[in-house]
Amino acid sequence: MQQFESKFFELIKYHRENVKQMEFRLPSEKNEIVVGHKAIVEIYKQLEDLYSEVFEFIRTETEWKNELRIPELAIPISYVLFFYGVPLSVNETIRDMISEFNEEIINKLWHKIRERRTEYDSNIVYYGGHQHRLGH
Repeated sequence: MQQFESKFFELIKYHRENVKQMEFRLPSEKNEIVVGHKAIVEIYKQLEDLYSEVFEFIRTETEWKNELRIPELAIPISYVLFFYGVPLSVNETIRDMISEFNEEIINKLWHKIRERRTEYDSNIVYYGGHQHRLGH
């Protein structure tokens, strides 16, 4: 039991160190970088925003619009887009991850989400992904 507790507290220490080192440049502000717990809060807000966009897209523009399970459809799609982002380099990865959904609809959604850009640079997609921050 003591060995387990020791490992457990060591893992908590590593987690806290990882959180302290986390940085996130806000898509709405070129020079504002949030660090630590604030970064996690802002990243979570971005996930909520993306979920809202995906939910609205499914509700209004797809064959699933009359289904009661829209939240069940929107959650996995939102998370994959959130984690990997929508740069061109991950298009195939995203398609593979959510291949159980209609490919035409996913492509249309991917392009729609990709249209949103950061406020400070129209060449940078708003949802750039968080794999490099959250992967470990």
